[in-house]
Amino acid sequence: MVYDIVIIGAGVAGLIALGFVPTTAKNVAIIDPSFAGGDLAVKWGAIRSNTTAKQVRDALRIVPGFTAPCGISLDKYEDAEYVPLHVVATDVQKVAAAALTRAVCIVDSVSELNQSETGWSVIFRSGRQSIVGKRVFVCTGGEPKTMDIPKSTLPLEIAFDSPRLQRYVGEGDSVTVFGAAHSGVLVAHNLAQLGATVYLVHRNQGCPFLYARDGEYEGVKGDAATISDAILAS
Repeated sequence: MVYDIVIIGAGVAGLIALGFVPTTAKNVAIIDPSFAGGDLAVKWGAIRSNTTAKQVRDALRIVPGFTAPCGISLDKYEDAEYVPLHVVATDVQKVAAAALTRAVCIVDSVSELNQSETGWSVIFRSGRQSIVGKRVFVCTGGEPKTMDIPKSTLPLEIAFDSPRLQRYVGEGDSVTVFGAAHSGVLVAHNLAQLGATVYLVHRNQGCPFLYARDGEYEGVKGDAATISDAILAS
């Protein structure tokens, strides 16, 4: 099967890409293993967005293929509030529902893309028959880095989510966090709140925290900056 447009990934990025496809386009496919909102809903939902509720609502209104963002979860938040990522992801799913009905939804994962004379050959992980996309938009999330160490490790999505983390870590446990960027700082904070002894490993000389502070960023970046300042102070 040959499609004019193929979108790989039905998270926030993939659904917004679909929303910008003209409604006149008839031969569109979107591929995702679950259609559950992507990593922002499934893995990183506990983190606060870097954008305010108003910014997200305004962004949804300008996507031509989306329905009007009325009665969505974002309406429960004040304009200036920074909302959890799972709220953003689920609301994008709601307003993208009509756009999804105009596309062929393929529940699968893509293992390979090969360029050909007719477009891009899309190879599926399940072994189903491949398809061809004249234009392909790759809207997949990034995978966290892993280290080959002989110790038990915690998935990043659990470390971000305090209620889930406390099932694995308790007071007096020793945990090493590799990396002192935003993710590492948030994880170290969650571990410390549970009473764990935290070792934060970084590769920067001097101060481990090298991103903007003083209100330049809010949401997840503002949270991380506030925590890092507290670490340095005490």
